[in-house]
Amino acid sequence: MDNVAKERKKTRGVYQRGNMWYIHYCYRDRYGVKKRVREAIGPSKKQAEQVRAKRIAQAVENRHLDIQKEEKIKFKDFAQEYFEKHSKVENRSWKSDEHRLRNLCKFFGEKYLFEITALDIQNYKTERLKEAAPATVNRCLALLRSVLNRAIEWGKLHQNNPASKIKRLRENNESLRFLTREEIE
Repeated sequence: MDNVAKERKKTRGVYQRGNMWYIHYCYRDRYGVKKRVREAIGPSKKQAEQVRAKRIAQAVENRHLDIQKEEKIKFKDFAQEYFEKHSKVENRSWKSDEHRLRNLCKFFGEKYLFEITALDIQNYKTERLKEAAPATVNRCLALLRSVLNRAIEWGKLHQNNPASKIKRLRENNESLRFLTREEIE
């Protein structure tokens, strides 16, 4: 190998455009998806090489760009915290929430918050429909969405809310009405 080829191999992932140096590297996120990153660094090649080495080390340690590791909080534990700090304080319907949270904990209780996916929620919706009306399932899904939103707000969950992707069921709001004797005539 000649000196130019050695230099090019040594600085792979560091390149210049104009007077600006850039870095390029790839890593796999916690789900195994390959991510490609290109980042502008500055006018110094040496600084670009140092930053690239640091970013690669962070990616290997699963700390890429200050991504926080998910706290291992089980749904049932956070649901209890949600009930005490939010539902009882903010909602007049906290007794209904208590019943619905108990039902949600039967399905999601042992899962960590970050493990709950849109598919899990869809499975819950399907299972719950076997024993409850669509309106009841919608209220449970709304509560689940609220629980996960509070987890995000309170810094316990560092991802998008998977419940926000789930569509609500169509509710039949019609009531059965009987004719009075006067109407029959």
